[in-house]
Amino acid sequence: MNIFRLNRQRGDEEELLNSIPGGFPTINVSNSSNNNTTQSQDVPPANNSTTSFLRIVLQIPLYILYYLVTIILTILSLLKPILNFNKLYAHCHRQYYDYNTNMKVLLDQISNEDVHNDLHLGSSNYTFGSVYNSETSVIPAQLIQNSYLALLENCSSECKFGLIYLHNPLLCDKMSYVKHILCSPRVINCIKSYQMLLWFGDVTTSEGLQVSNALKVRKFPYFGILSRRSNETAEIIFNFNGSIEEFNPRDLESVLVQKYPDLLQMIEQRQNIERDRLIRQQQDERFRQSLLHDQARERQRNEALRREQEQRDQELLKRQWLLWRKSQLHPEPTRSQAQDISRIAIKMNNFHNNSSRIVRNFDPTLPIEEIYAFVELTQNNIIESGDRYEYGDNPPNGYQHQYKFKLIIPVPRKELVPSTLIGNEPGIYPSGNIIVESI
Repeated sequence: MNIFRLNRQRGDEEELLNSIPGGFPTINVSNSSNNNTTQSQDVPPANNSTTSFLRIVLQIPLYILYYLVTIILTILSLLKPILNFNKLYAHCHRQYYDYNTNMKVLLDQISNEDVHNDLHLGSSNYTFGSVYNSETSVIPAQLIQNSYLALLENCSSECKFGLIYLHNPLLCDKMSYVKHILCSPRVINCIKSYQMLLWFGDVTTSEGLQVSNALKVRKFPYFGILSRRSNETAEIIFNFNGSIEEFNPRDLESVLVQKYPDLLQMIEQRQNIERDRLIRQQQDERFRQSLLHDQARERQRNEALRREQEQRDQELLKRQWLLWRKSQLHPEPTRSQAQDISRIAIKMNNFHNNSSRIVRNFDPTLPIEEIYAFVELTQNNIIESGDRYEYGDNPPNGYQHQYKFKLIIPVPRKELVPSTLIGNEPGIYPSGNIIVESI
């Protein structure tokens, strides 16, 4: 009775556990073999595994490409503000350091403002544009410098006064100096008389601010006159930045009259220095030309001496060769000594004695060069000379003799070749006539 009750309670507990969500189902041991058989029948075929593998292999490159494109687009979106900032910096850099543009903008700005004031007030004085900023300006455009550095350099190099005007467009009375000083007839007359160099600066730009700090300007507008010192530095000789009622053109004129002789003296000193430099340059040039001329004459003299020495050496070698050739010349054969001879009559032009025709016997077994040598020795008076060659049987070294004439058979006209044997030339063997012609 108790056993049945326990089994019943266990069964109720198992049903209760199976009915709880998330509980583990009971496994029947007896059905394990049947379940294994069923699982073995549910195994997928091999082609499904291959398809899954190929799907994975193809998906990996696509995922990598997707992430690369995403990263590149993200980087470009982050760099775009930086590139825009770089363009802005380049634009600001050109704006701040393009002195030509800044000067043009400032001149146009002051000119337009001055014209507006003239129309409003009905003034009849000069306008800023008519004096400084037009094609027909009273002041030549070449006197206006584009930068403060150019003003300093040109004032120092040309020994001229330099006018500085610092404009502040933020002031209420910004045009007071323009109207009553820059456009004043007496100031314009001073600029034209002394050919002043001009520079206008805007204190709202970097260059104008730097110049105002360098000149220690605390009140604007500012008007100053720059002059060159004797040590090639510049100094401010006149400045004004107070109330316009306190400006007196006579003060400016007196300062210019006082300082202008110093500039004239510096100009004269510079002209003297330049004149001395030109004189030294001309002297150096004349000395150089004279030196080149002397060197050329020396080279010509040395070249002439060298040629004369070479000619003397050649004459000496030629005479030694002629003496050597005389020693090698065969004696004239006679009928009693040899039965076979060639009797040749040689006609020489410009011969040293009165006779211009020589008759001589030659051995027909010798080359015609023997006749050439005889004529050469005869013309140079070596045959009758008692000098002898003292250097053995070898000719002098470094000399190659060339005959300056040719031997011609008159009828029929034919030039004799030195290497041909005398006996092989029918025009001169056993006898014949030869004419000596200069080459």
